[in-house]
Amino acid sequence: MKPVVEFKGVPKDDVYLITKAENKVVAVITRKHELPPTKLLLEATGKGNYTDLKAKEVHIDCSSPMVRKALRENVIDGLLAHETMHLYLLHSGEDGKVNEAVSKAVGKREERVLGICEKYGGGKYCKDALRVMITLGLVLKDILNDEFVIRAGLGKELYEYYASTITTKLEAEKREMSDIEGEEVEDLFIVMVGIMAAWVPFYRNQMPEEGARIRGEMFKRLSDIPTPLRLAVNRLSDKMISVDPRNEEQVDELVSLVLDAFEEVLRKKSSHDRQGAESPAEP
Repeated sequence: MKPVVEFKGVPKDDVYLITKAENKVVAVITRKHELPPTKLLLEATGKGNYTDLKAKEVHIDCSSPMVRKALRENVIDGLLAHETMHLYLLHSGEDGKVNEAVSKAVGKREERVLGICEKYGGGKYCKDALRVMITLGLVLKDILNDEFVIRAGLGKELYEYYASTITTKLEAEKREMSDIEGEEVEDLFIVMVGIMAAWVPFYRNQMPEEGARIRGEMFKRLSDIPTPLRLAVNRLSDKMISVDPRNEEQVDELVSLVLDAFEEVLRKKSSHDRQGAESPAEP
Protein backbone atom coordinates (compact mmCIF):
# COMPACT_ATOMS: atom_id res chain seq x y z
CA MET A 1 0.00 0.00 0.00
CA LYS A 2 1.30 3.44 -0.90
CA PRO A 3 1.89 5.81 2.04
CA VAL A 4 -0.35 8.86 2.17
CA VAL A 5 1.68 10.57 4.88
CA GLU A 6 5.04 9.60 6.24
CA PHE A 7 6.71 11.48 9.08
CA LYS A 8 10.32 12.39 8.46
CA GLY A 9 13.26 13.04 10.73
CA VAL A 10 12.30 10.50 13.41
CA PRO A 11 14.45 7.76 15.01
CA LYS A 12 14.76 4.56 12.99
CA ASP A 13 13.14 2.46 15.70
CA ASP A 14 9.99 4.58 15.42
CA VAL A 15 7.46 4.22 12.62
CA TYR A 16 4.96 6.87 11.61
CA LEU A 17 3.02 5.67 8.58
CA ILE A 18 -0.44 6.33 7.22
CA THR A 19 -1.69 4.04 4.43
CA LYS A 20 -4.87 3.92 2.40
CA ALA A 21 -6.93 0.79 1.73
CA GLU A 22 -10.49 0.06 0.59
CA ASN A 23 -11.52 3.73 0.60
CA LYS A 24 -10.55 4.09 4.26
CA VAL A 25 -7.45 5.79 5.55
CA VAL A 26 -5.76 3.47 8.02
CA ALA A 27 -2.81 4.68 10.04
CA VAL A 28 -0.33 2.54 11.85
CA ILE A 29 1.74 4.74 14.12
CA THR A 30 4.12 2.91 16.42
CA ARG A 31 6.48 4.59 18.83
CA LYS A 32 8.69 2.20 20.76
CA HIS A 33 7.59 1.78 24.42
CA GLU A 34 5.20 4.73 24.18
CA LEU A 35 2.47 4.61 21.57
CA PRO A 36 0.61 1.38 20.72
CA PRO A 37 -0.48 0.71 17.13
CA THR A 38 -3.17 3.24 16.24
CA LYS A 39 -5.86 3.30 13.57
CA LEU A 40 -6.96 6.44 11.75
CA LEU A 41 -10.36 6.08 10.10
CA LEU A 42 -11.97 8.35 7.52
CA GLU A 43 -15.76 8.02 7.78
CA ALA A 44 -18.98 10.04 7.78
CA THR A 45 -19.69 10.13 11.51
CA GLY A 46 -21.44 13.48 11.74
CA LYS A 47 -19.63 13.94 15.07
CA GLY A 48 -16.64 15.93 13.89
CA ASN A 49 -13.06 14.74 14.22
CA TYR A 50 -12.39 12.91 17.46
CA THR A 51 -9.96 10.56 19.18
CA ASP A 52 -11.03 7.32 20.84
CA LEU A 53 -8.23 6.79 23.35
CA LYS A 54 -9.52 3.45 24.59
CA ALA A 55 -9.75 1.97 21.09
CA LYS A 56 -6.59 3.86 20.01
CA GLU A 57 -8.40 5.33 17.01
CA VAL A 58 -8.54 8.76 15.39
CA HIS A 59 -11.77 9.38 13.48
CA ILE A 60 -11.89 11.94 10.67
CA ASP A 61 -15.45 13.00 9.86
CA CYS A 62 -15.71 13.15 6.07
CA SER A 63 -19.21 14.65 6.35
CA SER A 64 -17.58 17.84 7.69
CA PRO A 65 -17.43 20.71 5.14
CA MET A 66 -13.74 21.25 5.93
CA VAL A 67 -12.85 17.59 5.42
CA ARG A 68 -14.91 17.38 2.22
CA LYS A 69 -13.11 20.41 0.84
CA ALA A 70 -9.72 18.99 1.84
CA LEU A 71 -10.54 15.75 0.03
CA ARG A 72 -11.76 17.60 -3.08
CA GLU A 73 -8.62 19.72 -3.24
CA ASN A 74 -6.29 16.84 -2.32
CA VAL A 75 -4.91 18.51 0.82
CA ILE A 76 -6.08 15.92 3.35
CA ASP A 77 -2.51 14.92 4.29
CA GLY A 78 -2.10 18.00 6.47
CA LEU A 79 -5.20 17.15 8.51
CA LEU A 80 -4.16 13.52 8.90
CA ALA A 81 -0.74 14.57 10.13
CA HIS A 82 -2.31 17.06 12.55
CA GLU A 83 -4.75 14.58 14.08
CA THR A 84 -2.23 11.75 14.26
CA MET A 85 0.34 13.93 15.99
CA HIS A 86 -2.21 14.72 18.73
CA LEU A 87 -2.09 11.07 19.80
CA TYR A 88 1.69 11.10 19.85
CA LEU A 89 1.78 14.21 22.06
CA LEU A 90 -0.81 12.70 24.36
CA HIS A 91 1.19 9.54 24.90
CA SER A 92 4.54 11.33 25.10
CA GLY A 93 3.29 13.61 27.89
CA GLU A 94 3.71 16.89 25.97
CA ASP A 95 -0.06 17.42 25.83
CA GLY A 96 -0.26 17.11 29.61
CA LYS A 97 2.34 19.84 30.10
CA VAL A 98 0.14 22.30 28.19
CA ASN A 99 -2.94 21.28 30.20
CA GLU A 100 -1.08 21.81 33.46
CA ALA A 101 0.26 25.24 32.46
CA VAL A 102 -3.18 26.47 31.35
CA SER A 103 -5.00 24.98 34.37
CA LYS A 104 -2.66 26.71 36.81
CA ALA A 105 -2.94 30.06 35.07
CA VAL A 106 -6.74 29.92 34.80
CA GLY A 107 -7.15 28.64 38.37
CA LYS A 108 -5.40 31.75 39.70
CA ARG A 109 -7.95 33.97 37.96
CA GLU A 110 -11.29 32.56 39.06
CA GLU A 111 -12.12 35.74 40.98
CA ARG A 112 -11.33 37.87 37.97
CA VAL A 113 -13.63 35.83 35.75
CA LEU A 114 -16.42 36.21 38.32
CA GLY A 115 -15.68 39.93 38.43
CA ILE A 116 -16.19 40.18 34.67
CA CYS A 117 -19.56 38.46 35.07
CA GLU A 118 -20.69 40.92 37.74
CA LYS A 119 -19.33 44.00 36.00
CA TYR A 120 -20.85 43.42 32.57
CA GLY A 121 -24.17 41.92 33.52
CA GLY A 122 -24.45 38.30 34.19
CA GLY A 123 -24.46 34.76 32.98
CA LYS A 124 -23.66 35.08 29.29
CA TYR A 125 -20.43 36.98 29.90
CA CYS A 126 -19.40 34.49 32.57
CA LYS A 127 -19.89 31.68 30.05
CA ASP A 128 -18.05 33.69 27.42
CA ALA A 129 -15.07 34.23 29.72
CA LEU A 130 -14.92 30.49 30.36
CA ARG A 131 -15.22 29.83 26.61
CA VAL A 132 -12.25 32.14 26.04
CA MET A 133 -10.15 30.12 28.50
CA ILE A 134 -11.20 26.77 27.04
CA THR A 135 -10.51 28.03 23.51
CA LEU A 136 -7.08 29.32 24.54
CA GLY A 137 -6.16 25.93 26.02
CA LEU A 138 -7.16 24.16 22.79
CA VAL A 139 -5.29 26.71 20.69
CA LEU A 140 -2.07 26.26 22.67
CA LYS A 141 -2.28 22.49 22.28
CA ASP A 142 -2.84 22.87 18.54
CA ILE A 143 0.10 25.26 18.25
CA LEU A 144 2.45 22.81 19.97
CA ASN A 145 0.99 19.92 17.98
CA ASP A 146 1.58 21.66 14.66
CA GLU A 147 5.12 22.61 15.64
CA PHE A 148 5.83 18.89 15.90
CA VAL A 149 4.12 18.29 12.53
CA ILE A 150 6.27 20.97 10.88
CA ARG A 151 9.46 19.64 12.47
CA ALA A 152 8.54 16.17 11.21
CA GLY A 153 8.77 17.48 7.64
CA LEU A 154 5.09 18.09 6.93
CA GLY A 155 4.92 21.89 7.09
CA LYS A 156 4.00 22.18 3.40
CA GLU A 157 1.13 19.68 3.74
CA LEU A 158 -0.12 21.38 6.90
CA TYR A 159 -0.08 24.81 5.26
CA GLU A 160 -1.93 23.54 2.19
CA TYR A 161 -4.69 22.12 4.40
CA TYR A 162 -5.14 25.30 6.46
CA ALA A 163 -4.91 27.60 3.44
CA SER A 164 -7.55 25.57 1.63
CA THR A 165 -10.03 25.32 4.52
CA ILE A 166 -9.63 28.55 6.55
CA THR A 167 -12.54 30.26 4.77
CA THR A 168 -14.83 27.26 5.27
CA LYS A 169 -13.93 27.14 8.97
CA LEU A 170 -14.63 30.84 9.52
CA GLU A 171 -17.96 30.69 7.72
CA ALA A 172 -19.04 27.60 9.69
CA GLU A 173 -18.15 29.12 13.04
CA LYS A 174 -19.84 32.45 12.33
CA ARG A 175 -22.95 30.62 11.11
CA GLU A 176 -23.01 28.49 14.28
CA MET A 177 -22.81 31.60 16.48
CA SER A 178 -25.64 33.31 14.63
CA ASP A 179 -27.83 30.22 14.86
CA ILE A 180 -27.35 29.93 18.62
CA GLU A 181 -27.67 33.46 19.94
CA GLY A 182 -26.95 36.05 17.29
CA GLU A 183 -23.47 37.21 16.43
CA GLU A 184 -21.90 39.39 19.13
CA VAL A 185 -18.48 41.04 19.27
CA GLU A 186 -17.42 38.81 22.18
CA ASP A 187 -18.25 35.73 20.09
CA LEU A 188 -16.11 37.04 17.24
CA PHE A 189 -13.27 37.54 19.72
CA ILE A 190 -13.46 33.86 20.69
CA VAL A 191 -13.53 32.78 17.02
CA MET A 192 -10.49 34.92 16.21
CA VAL A 193 -8.52 33.55 19.17
CA GLY A 194 -9.38 30.04 17.99
CA ILE A 195 -8.26 30.72 14.42
CA MET A 196 -4.77 31.72 15.63
CA ALA A 197 -3.94 28.01 15.77
CA ALA A 198 -4.06 27.96 11.96
CA TRP A 199 -1.21 30.40 11.44
CA VAL A 200 0.86 30.98 14.62
CA PRO A 201 2.83 27.69 14.24
CA PHE A 202 4.18 28.84 10.86
CA TYR A 203 5.59 32.06 12.32
CA ARG A 204 7.23 30.00 15.07
CA ASN A 205 8.86 27.54 12.67
CA GLN A 206 10.54 29.53 9.90
CA MET A 207 7.46 29.70 7.66
CA PRO A 208 6.39 33.35 8.23
CA GLU A 209 5.14 33.94 4.68
CA GLU A 210 2.73 31.03 4.98
CA GLY A 211 1.55 32.28 8.38
CA ALA A 212 1.06 35.80 7.03
CA ARG A 213 -1.09 34.56 4.15
CA ILE A 214 -3.47 32.65 6.44
CA ARG A 215 -3.58 35.54 8.91
CA GLY A 216 -4.38 37.94 6.08
CA GLU A 217 -7.20 35.69 4.85
CA MET A 218 -8.70 35.68 8.33
CA PHE A 219 -8.86 39.48 8.47
CA LYS A 220 -10.11 39.65 4.89
CA ARG A 221 -13.03 37.33 5.69
CA LEU A 222 -13.77 39.23 8.90
CA SER A 223 -13.40 42.67 7.34
CA ASP A 224 -16.45 44.03 9.16
CA ILE A 225 -15.05 43.44 12.66
CA PRO A 226 -14.82 46.50 14.93
CA THR A 227 -11.42 48.23 15.10
CA PRO A 228 -10.96 47.66 18.88
CA LEU A 229 -11.42 43.93 18.34
CA ARG A 230 -8.94 43.88 15.47
CA LEU A 231 -6.33 45.73 17.57
CA ALA A 232 -6.88 43.44 20.57
CA VAL A 233 -6.45 40.32 18.44
CA ASN A 234 -3.32 41.71 16.79
CA ARG A 235 -1.70 42.35 20.18
CA LEU A 236 -2.56 38.88 21.36
CA SER A 237 -1.32 37.16 18.22
CA ASP A 238 2.02 38.97 18.41
CA LYS A 239 2.41 37.70 21.96
CA MET A 240 1.27 34.18 21.18
CA ILE A 241 3.97 33.78 18.55
CA SER A 242 6.61 34.00 21.28
CA VAL A 243 4.97 31.73 23.89
CA ASP A 244 6.05 28.15 24.57
CA PRO A 245 2.72 26.40 25.37
CA ARG A 246 4.48 24.21 27.96
CA ASN A 247 6.12 27.09 29.85
CA GLU A 248 4.00 27.91 32.91
CA GLU A 249 5.35 31.43 33.36
CA GLN A 250 4.78 32.37 29.72
CA VAL A 251 1.32 30.81 29.63
CA ASP A 252 0.40 32.61 32.85
CA GLU A 253 1.30 35.94 31.26
CA LEU A 254 -0.62 35.06 28.10
CA VAL A 255 -3.78 34.13 30.04
CA SER A 256 -3.65 37.49 31.78
CA LEU A 257 -3.29 39.30 28.44
CA VAL A 258 -6.18 37.34 26.91
CA LEU A 259 -8.49 38.30 29.77
CA ASP A 260 -7.31 41.93 29.46
CA ALA A 261 -8.17 41.89 25.76
CA PHE A 262 -11.53 40.21 26.35
CA GLU A 263 -12.49 42.73 29.01
CA GLU A 264 -11.40 45.59 26.75
CA VAL A 265 -13.73 44.29 24.04
CA LEU A 266 -16.61 44.13 26.56
CA ARG A 267 -15.80 47.61 27.86
CA LYS A 268 -15.87 49.12 24.37
CA LYS A 269 -19.13 47.34 23.61
CA SER A 270 -20.69 48.51 26.88
CA SER A 271 -19.62 52.10 26.22
CA HIS A 272 -21.03 51.96 22.69
CA ASP A 273 -24.34 50.54 23.95
CA ARG A 274 -24.63 53.29 26.59
CA GLN A 275 -23.96 56.01 24.03
CA GLY A 276 -26.65 54.55 21.79
CA ALA A 277 -29.15 54.47 24.66
CA GLU A 278 -28.40 58.07 25.62
CA SER A 279 -28.69 59.49 22.09
CA PRO A 280 -31.88 61.53 21.64
CA ALA A 281 -34.51 59.96 19.43
CA GLU A 282 -34.95 61.49 15.99
CA PRO A 283 -38.05 63.73 15.77
